[in-house]
Amino acid sequence: MKNTEDIEPIENEIPKKKIDITALHALRPYLVEASELRGINDVNAGAKLSVLQEGLNICNQKTAIASMELMKAKVKRKELEAIARLEGFPEYAKEKGILKPSADLRDAYVDMDKNVQKALMEESYYEAIYEQLKNNKFAITMALSAVRSIAFGYKSSDSFSSGN
Repeated sequence: MKNTEDIEPIENEIPKKKIDITALHALRPYLVEASELRGINDVNAGAKLSVLQEGLNICNQKTAIASMELMKAKVKRKELEAIARLEGFPEYAKEKGILKPSADLRDAYVDMDKNVQKALMEESYYEAIYEQLKNNKFAITMALSAVRSIAFGYKSSDSFSSGN
């Protein structure tokens, strides 16, 4: 059982990040364009294609950055977990007079380590941004596909197989 006196509160500090919530705000105009497909015809589809393609390019760039930052955050968390497990826990067990520490106790110590908790928060932050960017990319891609079908007169794959 964890002793609450041993757990230090986590400071709610968010360091400056390479990608943040403003990346999502930058895509808002493109998502609005993606949601407004009424009235698109073969005459004005070219302009809409241009805007949506630009939005998709920006979204791809930001998704790549978010993916890279997420991977870095995962690696950092795993390193800090290893440090807590191999260096911090033996000192903690010795300090508390625990002669035969169990794996469960070691895992509990790693979970309550302040640095591991901060790294986990950072990883969760990047994971949320990455997932949202993936969703935005999907929305823009679907709109782009719909506008392309209007602009270039694509037929669905079902029409080819049915012999029409």
